Amino acid sequence: MEFVKITRVHQSPYNLPLRTLLPGAPTDHRERRGFVVGLESDDGAIGWGDIAPLKGFSDESLDEADAALTAHIPTLLELEIDDQKSPLKDSLLGALAQTELCSSLRFGLETALLNLSALQSGVPWHHALTGACCDSITINALAISDHIEDDVHDCIAQGYRHVKIKIGLHSPERAAEIVREAVQAGGDRLVLRLDVNGAWNIDAAIRFAVLVQNMPIEYIEEPVDSVSALKTFINQSPIPVALDESLGVLDHITEGACAIIIKPTFRGGISGSLKWADDARRAGAKPIISSAFESGVGIRALIQLAAVIGESDVPVGLDTYRRFADDVLEPRLDICHPILDVDEIVSSPVRIRVEGQKYGF
Repeated sequence: MEFVKITRVHQSPYNLPLRTLLPGAPTDHRERRGFVVGLESDDGAIGWGDIAPLKGFSDESLDEADAALTAHIPTLLELEIDDQKSPLKDSLLGALAQTELCSSLRFGLETALLNLSALQSGVPWHHALTGACCDSITINALAISDHIEDDVHDCIAQGYRHVKIKIGLHSPERAAEIVREAVQAGGDRLVLRLDVNGAWNIDAAIRFAVLVQNMPIEYIEEPVDSVSALKTFINQSPIPVALDESLGVLDHITEGACAIIIKPTFRGGISGSLKWADDARRAGAKPIISSAFESGVGIRALIQLAAVIGESDVPVGLDTYRRFADDVLEPRLDICHPILDVDEIVSSPVRIRVEGQKYGF
């Protein structure tokens, strides 16, 4: 039996400009800050992960995540990877299970471990993780409400069918107008996913639901500003409900929710997301992997996780990547399409810019 030891931990910050402000964010994000972590083995292979807490959404700050990584380096240098077994059978994810890690740090470290294991075994980790996964995944487009007609028209022209719109910064009445404009621009092929980000009270949310009840809406995400109002809205609304931010405070998935939006940066990394997906299925809800505006390193991992957790015809929320004006990967991932071939993306050669150098990925 052969084991691979980690001999070095790389930490490299990034600051990536965005083409537009982050839609729905409580603060004006004009750039995305984070850092990549690389776990280097004794044979020189490096598994990379992305650590990018998002201000206004994550419990931890970027500085706190960075300090936590530094504190855990001694633990990482004690890890040994059995390259003859799968990530779950050899408890690769379990190696960090008893370690107190903030969510964004867990996502980055687990991804780095999985990528390192894949380099050692020669098998992409989304195949090794559970033994069954989708060959392709479908993407929902993300449209900006201030340019809704043009954005939706362009999305439909590119082949997207599902389009997500952030509407929480608007009044219910203005949001209803935006939905009508989107439907007019998208035509018969359009299916909308709406996100309020918990901005409305129960009366406003119900008022909006009544205004748009005959529109082609798959669900409305986080429609109300309190967990206590969720059940009331679900019982009264003609529109199905999806959960996202409220997962951070709920003990269980609210009965009647049709979907849960799983962002591994917020929901306990890869291992936490797998648990949330199991809980969703038991509750009769669809688990949908989504991005928290991670760099290409994180997006690549989310594509793989979506192949493990999701169904090929259930769109996932990874269109955030189009909002980046730059990335740490060269060339950038070719994922601005409604349907992605997972193996093709993972096998495409890219390099990562770290510490003034470029490494294979």
